[in-house]
Amino acid sequence: MTRNLGNAKTIWLDKEKYPAFQDGFETTEMPHHDFILRVAEFKKTFCIEKEIKEAYITVFGDCKYRLSVNSRVIGMGPVCAGGDFSNPHSLPKSYYTTFPVELTIGENEIFAEVQTVPEVMTDTSKGKPCFIANIEIFYSDSTSDNIITDETWLCRGTEKYRTARDYRCRFEDTPWDNAVITENIWNLYPSPIEPLKEEIITPIKIVVPDEFKERVCVKGNSFTIKYGSPVTVDCVFDKIYAAYPSVKFSACRDLIANIDCQEFFGQICHDPKTRIRISDIYDLDFRGMRLQSIGVIRIGITFTKKQDAKIENVSLVATHYDEPDNGTFTSSDSELNKIFNLCKHTLGICRQSLHLDSPYHQENLACTGDYYIESLMAYFCFGDTKLTRFDIVRTIDFLEMNDYFMFHTTYSLILVRMIYDYYMFSGDKTILEYSINALHGLMERFNSYTTEDGLVTNPPNYMFVDHVEHDGYTMHHPPRALGETVLNAFYYDALCNIQKICNVLNDDKIFVYNTRAELLKKSFNETFLDKEKSLYFDGRNFDDEEINWRPCEKVKRYYSVHSNTLAVLYHLCDENISEKILRKVLTDKTLIQANPYFYHFILDAVYENDLFDEFGVQLLRKWTDLVDECDKGLKEVWDGFDCDYSHAWGGTPAYQLPARFSGIEILEPGMKKISLKPSSFGLDFAEISIPSPYGKIKVRVQKDGKTQISVPEKITVV
Repeated sequence: MTRNLGNAKTIWLDKEKYPAFQDGFETTEMPHHDFILRVAEFKKTFCIEKEIKEAYITVFGDCKYRLSVNSRVIGMGPVCAGGDFSNPHSLPKSYYTTFPVELTIGENEIFAEVQTVPEVMTDTSKGKPCFIANIEIFYSDSTSDNIITDETWLCRGTEKYRTARDYRCRFEDTPWDNAVITENIWNLYPSPIEPLKEEIITPIKIVVPDEFKERVCVKGNSFTIKYGSPVTVDCVFDKIYAAYPSVKFSACRDLIANIDCQEFFGQICHDPKTRIRISDIYDLDFRGMRLQSIGVIRIGITFTKKQDAKIENVSLVATHYDEPDNGTFTSSDSELNKIFNLCKHTLGICRQSLHLDSPYHQENLACTGDYYIESLMAYFCFGDTKLTRFDIVRTIDFLEMNDYFMFHTTYSLILVRMIYDYYMFSGDKTILEYSINALHGLMERFNSYTTEDGLVTNPPNYMFVDHVEHDGYTMHHPPRALGETVLNAFYYDALCNIQKICNVLNDDKIFVYNTRAELLKKSFNETFLDKEKSLYFDGRNFDDEEINWRPCEKVKRYYSVHSNTLAVLYHLCDENISEKILRKVLTDKTLIQANPYFYHFILDAVYENDLFDEFGVQLLRKWTDLVDECDKGLKEVWDGFDCDYSHAWGGTPAYQLPARFSGIEILEPGMKKISLKPSSFGLDFAEISIPSPYGKIKVRVQKDGKTQISVPEKITVV
């Protein structure tokens, strides 16, 4: 439940006393070398004399805050506002959050630390820091009180944080002053999602290198170190989490600690943002300020005084969106069960206040292709549609602000399918009404890239195809010869899906999009189909001007699984050759191959063309290698570059397994009417539980064809 800010005033530090704390920058995409991260602290102490029924604090801070009540951290914020890679400016809306709080009779204290500038891509700011809060207290006698931010709050600037990764314990703080009222320039809206859930995760083991074993004594999730040379200790967790490292230092004096946040034991990470340096340590309860992707905490201790050190309560404060329900897949095949569980876990840690590509990268809502796949996974794993809706709203708001332009051309087109699929799962027609004007703008922008044949011929880029390198090019931002066909296939699919949306809304532009789609399909086959090979090639060789993110290609023709999969999946090719093409996609290794992300589209094409019984399980077993390599989180690619192991874009088995084995098809929005065609695909058995708006759909299917189906009463099965 999100309440409101009431009459709360926007407060900050006095500019005369803290001139260096007054300005910032809006996003990490802006030049920001002249800015230093600062942290301001705010507190309010008050007494309660009556029995409390319930209490809430509604809060916003720019750029980022950590909120504590009575010395206990209750959450971080604000909710991410959204945005794109190429967007150098703040977003049109900011969001405040309501936290339920536990107050006591007697003295209570609200304490907030506010970070002044963005540090990761999901951070946005107005370039001016602030803090605003409204505390609502409801008593058992039916009376209530409000405590709002105003000049009576105390504040100060602290220099303890040189960055969110560099903390100096012994920096002497300035005295507390009264806060100053500042102009409210934020377009504030209530967050439509609840605060993120936080869980304490303790290590499953603490590993001490042989050379330090005589000096380190481990007990539970704590250890003591005898004075001497620097010592390194690894604290290993059962999985990779999106988390803040937490550790208590006691009986220490002027200690230096380096906390390296790693995804797995033995990882060599070259990103300095994964290391936290704490200096001048005395007694300290430390909790990191920056969200990390953590499977291992490596703690390095350096002594500056002749004194032993005690390190206690090593743990993670793991954070994630609070999923309301669980979908399951279990079968007689233990490999497939492990694949499902790993993909589901990775999705869970990527569900923060928006869907993340990974907690390691923390990319913004520009990565629509990632979040489209994650949204499908979420429907089947958690039954949640709210976070997807919020992602769509923030993306639509950004498109309207930015003249309907997004950095990734293919990804912005995938948004149209994501919106329609959300509507079918949720039954929420309002999202179509909210989105339609922006979608019209998006379609007109792409129409402006077309030539008379209806093909997208001169776009700003051909991004994104896949994380594949070929012939010296990356298909992350390929030249025309490697990206034109894929982009036009996604454009065609967007034209088809916006027709479905127009049909629901009785929008006359359906006829315009139908005409454009028919012309595109005709030209697509005339232009890109190599009839001798019965394959589509990836794009033409034109004498293009080389622009940023769109390199010039060699005069060469390329053939990939990507172009040919989409031609089949989106019904661009003639039905007489679709199976032949798809079989080549699955068997011809001379084609440019795909990474886990794009296998979502391959598996969809295999199922929709009735080849899943022959190829589906075999393709899903490809994820076994990823499980064997790291069962803590999902690797970004099959193999190759130094990447992360917490990337949910490759987690389509968490969608494919329950969807394909149950054979579910949604026939009416909101899952009011469905069909079920269960199959074991050769396994002895499979059991599936699928969340729906009306309860769980349960299916058990056996190799002999016997099935057991349980469906909520409000769902019609045909």
